[in-house]
Amino acid sequence: LTIYFRTRLPETPRFSLSRGDVSGAARTVETVTGSTVAPVSRPRATRVPLATFFRSYGLLILGTSAAWFLLDSAYYSTSIFNPVILAHIGFADAQGLGVLAYVRLLALGNVLIALVAAVPGYWVAVALIDRAGRRPLQLIGFAVMALAFLVLAFEFGPLITVLPAFLAIYGLTFFFANLGPNTTTFVYPSEVFPTSFRTTGHGIAAASGKAGAVVAVFLFPTLIAAYGLPWFLGLLAVASILGFIVTITLLPETSRRSLEDASGEDELAVLVRRFSTYLRSLCLTIDQGAEALQELLEDPGTDREAKVANLRAIEHAADEEVHRIYIELNNRRLSTDVRTDIGRLASTLDDIMDGIESVGNRVLTYRLSAPNPELARFAVIVVESVNHVGEGILALDDLYRGRTERLLRVIVEVNRLENEADDLLRVLLEKLFQGSDPLEILKWKDFYERLELITDRCEDVTDVFQDLAVRYSPGP
Repeated sequence: LTIYFRTRLPETPRFSLSRGDVSGAARTVETVTGSTVAPVSRPRATRVPLATFFRSYGLLILGTSAAWFLLDSAYYSTSIFNPVILAHIGFADAQGLGVLAYVRLLALGNVLIALVAAVPGYWVAVALIDRAGRRPLQLIGFAVMALAFLVLAFEFGPLITVLPAFLAIYGLTFFFANLGPNTTTFVYPSEVFPTSFRTTGHGIAAASGKAGAVVAVFLFPTLIAAYGLPWFLGLLAVASILGFIVTITLLPETSRRSLEDASGEDELAVLVRRFSTYLRSLCLTIDQGAEALQELLEDPGTDREAKVANLRAIEHAADEEVHRIYIELNNRRLSTDVRTDIGRLASTLDDIMDGIESVGNRVLTYRLSAPNPELARFAVIVVESVNHVGEGILALDDLYRGRTERLLRVIVEVNRLENEADDLLRVLLEKLFQGSDPLEILKWKDFYERLELITDRCEDVTDVFQDLAVRYSPGP
């Protein structure tokens, strides 16, 4: 019956889309929700070769598998052999008790630990797993388990003379195991692997956990007989400490992130959903810089020093935004393509702001005091180019939804403005070299070329847009 009903279950929409089955994904959504869904475009291919999967997700496979193995080796050692541990500490004194009464008392101890510690731990995990996050809960769980096992191991003798104290600390291992790793080790593998291999990754991790349970079942009686219960509790503390180390070094936080973002399988989703906010903020800062430059060039004689100082402050703010983007890049597990795309966007946007600041510095260096219509015309082109670049960052959302028209329009407009700046530069240089004052020629040539270079940097950003449009645009 189980096999039959399993064959009747539809595949998830994500898996169907990863195989290019748009109709199957739509049917599943309709079956589950009752709403008819019409596919709007072909899905982007998200299938990952097996070798690439192990190469790209090897550390996550190790992290999820090791954490589950260590958790089960500790958890099953106590849960399966809980009656043995209770008997060992004298919870059920066999003297004067019949066999049935003895077994009944041990069963009562199991039920009490489950009701007071184990089950509440699960409910607290349900309440906190999205609020606190998977990683904090797993770290807290392993940490408290390790501390409790260490206390039980080193203070075993005194604690068994005060049985309620022993049981309270022993119960903490169940409560925090279920609050943390005994819940999160199930969740992690279902979120950090790509759709094409999500069940494969989850299966490897789950099998590792069961291997830990098998090791616990076979080793527990032998180790108890050879070394005693305090020594074995210390060994469980070591397993919990190792679980803490594995979690903090190998596992990311996945709460409040889409599966595509958490697994990194949909590169454009990562770029748009995770980094577009940073890129938009950077573009707004550059917009401020372009408008401040235009104001400076239209009236360089009024508050020149203050205007240049404002430009420098805006440039420093842009540097901070770029720095934050690179910190985010370094703190996330991303594909090489995503790192390259985001890095190029951040770098070229920063180059635009650097070019704007350099023109402002030249106004101060050359002591420009009178407005120059040619500079004002260049400033208008710069402002328009920067505005279009910002619109292009917003258009990445459209690209993610399969629409490229807005992004392609931005590319065309920035290219047109860059050509207009080239033509203006050529005309101004021809006019400039008709003069005879070499210092004036050098000064104005420097101004014009730096302004034209800003439009080149804007076009560099649209080159990245072009690459993204080619790579991620839906097929015909």
